[in-house]
Amino acid sequence: MIKKLTPAVCVLIFLFLTLCACDAGNEEIQPEAKIATDSSGNKYSVVVDVNGFLSLGDRDSLAVCTTDENGNPGKNSDGEFVTRAEDFPDTLVVENEIHTRFFRMPVPEGWTNISDEIVKLSSGTAKLTINDRGITPVKECTEEIKNIMSAIGEGKEEKAELQFADAVKLTYENRISVYIFEAEGRTYFIRVTADEKLFEEINFEEIINTIKFRKGE
Repeated sequence: MIKKLTPAVCVLIFLFLTLCACDAGNEEIQPEAKIATDSSGNKYSVVVDVNGFLSLGDRDSLAVCTTDENGNPGKNSDGEFVTRAEDFPDTLVVENEIHTRFFRMPVPEGWTNISDEIVKLSSGTAKLTINDRGITPVKECTEEIKNIMSAIGEGKEEKAELQFADAVKLTYENRISVYIFEAEGRTYFIRVTADEKLFEEINFEEIINTIKFRKGE
């Protein structure tokens, strides 16, 4: 004969299950050691922090893990990775993601990273290039680009609402667009080009919105 549970017992069971679920959902994300590769094929054992960025050393250098004789990253008595500082290469690739000191971006499916010094992606005739202009004001950067592109003609200027910033968007001949914006205290411009057919087909802003910028200190 099955006995019915009293309301008090039901409440206790509910509270127990709720607490178990909370504990399972509150597992702290830990930094991970992963392998990064530079444009020359050199490999680094790096620490990916809880936000997905590569850990930095002093003066924005790259924090590289010290390793034992078997190549395993070393940890101290507190369980933290032991690192040394090295110069941060222009770009590093970790798995399928490109990292710089200031941002990271997954390589879209069907695209290839084709540059050593800047982030430049290619897919057929389509190209996407990210340029870091540091502390140059957006307005000044915009005027410089307009002057450079004046040989093509006067571009169409409009506002583009990206997920991380409002951008100035300049479009030329329905095959070139340049996005100029500020993110985390630095100015960037992203140039996208393609033949007219691909230019209409590819959602470039969807790709741009996958970029994650490191929070300023």
